[in-house]
Amino acid sequence: MQRVHRSHRAHKEYLEYVESLQDSDDDDGPQDEEAWLFEDLSVLARLHSRIKDREQLIEIIFEDCNGHKSSGTVTDRNVRKATGLLKDIIPKFCAPLAQVYRAARIAALPHGLGASLSTVSTHS
Repeated sequence: MQRVHRSHRAHKEYLEYVESLQDSDDDDGPQDEEAWLFEDLSVLARLHSRIKDREQLIEIIFEDCNGHKSSGTVTDRNVRKATGLLKDIIPKFCAPLAQVYRAARIAALPHGLGASLSTVSTHS
């Protein structure tokens, strides 16, 4: 436990150093082993949390699709959590489609503009 506390202090000093940098590219990570330990533990905790959230989301989706609940009831908390996860997931799938759509709309614009101009010129 003392090592975790030392690591936390070293990591806190590292974060203060990172905030003082003018350019984030100058950051090569923590300078000592203790700070690296806490950095790695922080990343591990975030990844573990994401995995757990996604597992819960998959469980909620399959519970709904199968028409039965495999583990308890779907609570408001679970629905809020699933909604938050969907807000994270949907943009990852929809962003490429949106880019293609925008590109198609931009590509169609000159053609449509040309047609509009020819219509205007024939009526004048």
